[in-house]
Amino acid sequence: MKKFTLSSILILVIGAKCVAQSGDTTLFNVPYNPSGSVVSPLKLNILYIGVDNLIDIAVPKVSGEDITASTTDGTITKVSDGQFIATVDRIGKLLITVYVKGKKVSSHEFRTRRIPDPQIRFNGLWINSKVSVATFKKITELIPVTENFEYEAPFNILSFRFVLQSNGNDQTVNVTGPLFNTEIRTLLDHAKPGDVINIDNIIVVGPDLVKRKLDGLTIKVI
Repeated sequence: MKKFTLSSILILVIGAKCVAQSGDTTLFNVPYNPSGSVVSPLKLNILYIGVDNLIDIAVPKVSGEDITASTTDGTITKVSDGQFIATVDRIGKLLITVYVKGKKVSSHEFRTRRIPDPQIRFNGLWINSKVSVATFKKITELIPVTENFEYEAPFNILSFRFVLQSNGNDQTVNVTGPLFNTEIRTLLDHAKPGDVINIDNIIVVGPDLVKRKLDGLTIKVI
C-alpha cells in the first residue's frame, strides 16, 4: 500500500500519549491519564468507504498485544500488535476507542467519505477538448483513473454512450464495458476535422460497489 499522510489530529493532554495512524502516517495523541485531561482537537481524520483503512496504535511503555480498539460504526480488526484495519460503509462520522488491557484510553471522532469520482482517460492517456482523427482512431478503451488519492481504488466502466456529430447528424452507439466496439471504430473511420465526439452516460463502479454516473466529455476533431 502506498504510504501517505491524510490529515492529523493533535490533542493536548496531561499524562501519557497514544499515537494512531489513518492510512500509514496520520498522527494523533490521546490521553492515557484518566483524570482531568485537556483535549483540543485541531483537525479530524478521514476514513474512506470501500477500502481498508490502515491504523497503527501505540501507547508508550505498553505492549502492542495489550492494545485493542472498537468503533461505533463499520468494523475495526486487529491484524498485528498495534496495527488495525478499519472499514466503513456509509458517509457520516464514527468513534474509534482505544483500550489497554480492556481499559478505555480515549475515543476519537473520524469522518467517513466516499472515494472521489475517477477521471476518464483514453488508453490511459488524458485527451483535452481537441484531438486529431489519427489520434482518436488509435483509442481502444476508456480507463477510469482516481488521481491524487491516497489509496489504490480501481474503478470499472460498466457502460457509456458514444455520439459522433457530423454534418448536423448525430450517430449514437451505446456500449457495455470500456472498449470501443466495431460500431465506434466504423464511425471513427468516417470522422473528419470539424466533427464533435460526445462521450456521456458513463457508468462506473468502484470498491464501494456503488454505481456512479460521471460527467460527459466533449471532444472536437481537428
